Amino acid sequence: MSMDRQHLRLLIVDDSDNDASLLERMLAQEGYDLTWERVDTVESLRRALRKSERDIIVSQCRLRRFSAYKVLEAATELTLDIPLIVVSETVDEMDVVALVKAGAVDFVKKDNLSLLASTVKREIRLAARRQEEKVAERQQQLLRLDDVEQANADARKLSDENAVITEIGRVVTSTLNFDEICEQVASLVRSIVPYDRFSLGVLEDDGEHLKLQSKDLTLGQSLLISSRSQAMPGGLARGA
Repeated sequence: MSMDRQHLRLLIVDDSDNDASLLERMLAQEGYDLTWERVDTVESLRRALRKSERDIIVSQCRLRRFSAYKVLEAATELTLDIPLIVVSETVDEMDVVALVKAGAVDFVKKDNLSLLASTVKREIRLAARRQEEKVAERQQQLLRLDDVEQANADARKLSDENAVITEIGRVVTSTLNFDEICEQVASLVRSIVPYDRFSLGVLEDDGEHLKLQSKDLTLGQSLLISSRSQAMPGGLARGA
C-alpha cells in the first residue's frame, strides 16, 4: 500500500450492495484507504453515526424506506458536522435546491461518478478547515474568559484595598495611642500586602517643634498582632 494513501471513514446510505461496492472501489482507485459501512434504514443510520466517527457520508437521494433528508435530520439531531454528498440517477432541481438548503454539500449524478472523488477531496479539506476554525474560536473564547476572570480578580483586589484604606483612616482617628495605631495598621496592611518588616512614622506638632514617632515591626511581631486581632471582637488588635 502506498504510504501517501489517505484514510477515509465513509458511510454509504444506499439500498444496493452493488452500488455501495462500486463507490468503494472507485474511491479506493483514487487513492483512499477506506473504512466503510453501508446502511439502508434510519435505525441502522443512527447506530452507525453513534458508534463511529465519519469523515463523509454519501447518500442515495431516495431510498425505499427513507431519503437523504432523513440523513441530514439524523446528523443534525446528533450535532454532527459531517459533509453529505447526495447521489442520484436523475437530477430534480427542486430536490437539489431543497437538499443543499438543508445542509447537503453537493449533488452528483450516478452516471458522472468521476466527480465524486474530487468532491470528497474538497469537502474533506473544507471540513478540516472548519474544525481548525472551531478550535481557534474556542481558544479565543478561553482567552476572553481569562481576561474576564483577571478583570474580576483585579476589581476584588481593588475593593479589598479600598476597604483597608478606609479602615486605616478610621483607626488613625479613633485613638491617640501610637502603639495601638501601629499594631492595628500593621495587621490591616498585612491583609493585602505581605511583608517582612513594617515601619510607621507619625509627625506630631506641639506648637513649637515637629516630633517624629516611628515604630518597626518584624514579620513575627505582625503575625502575633494578627493572631490577637482575630481573637478580638471587630477583628482589630488592641494595645496591651
